[in-house]
Amino acid sequence: MNRMIAVGFAAWLLSACHHDNPLQTHTKTESATFLMNASANAEKRLQFAVKKDERGYGYLECMEGQKNMEINCNALYQAMILFAREGHYKGFDSITLAQLTDKRILNDLSDDYFEVMTSTWPTYY
Repeated sequence: MNRMIAVGFAAWLLSACHHDNPLQTHTKTESATFLMNASANAEKRLQFAVKKDERGYGYLECMEGQKNMEINCNALYQAMILFAREGHYKGFDSITLAQLTDKRILNDLSDDYFEVMTSTWPTYY
């Protein structure tokens, strides 16, 4: 009996420490919109030499492993996390670096991400 209580308590502790990735708990369109705007705002704040009509593509370039001398991917990711913590997009404020850079999730969002990128201008805060 004590063993079952210990196992149950351990399972509870593990689940209490687990946080769902906000990129998976929102709709794909919401997640893609957040990623584009977080990237665009981070690029602008970091003053990356990116054409105005190409803002928001930095995240995609970094995630795909493209080498762009104008973009420091680590700085971009950190700036995107700081942007998320500002609370402009409800539910994304707790995103972590591991969640932001999970390539499986980007693969799952890719169609929606491209749709948002081609049909929406970034919103700057």
